[in-house]
Amino acid sequence: TAQLIIRKGFHSHIDSYSAFMEADHKTTTGLAGYLRERQIDTVYIVGIATDFCVAWTAMDAARLGFKTFVISDATKAIDLHGSLQ
Repeated sequence: TAQLIIRKGFHSHIDSYSAFMEADHKTTTGLAGYLRERQIDTVYIVGIATDFCVAWTAMDAARLGFKTFVISDATKAIDLHGSLQ
């Protein structure tokens, strides 16, 4: 059973890449609060779109004070016009 469902990308006027924040950098998903309530301070990030969703999630996690690791062999980039660089 799911313990938490994070809703992101449902605002038609705001892009959404990070699991922590919408692209407006004001609208939160609630993930940071959920992790802090459980005294979790380290996150390991995997997924599709290393250059977008994974990267934005990692940057937001670090900015929010989480020890942040990207498991690169468990990610895949879109690499649109050099976006992975």
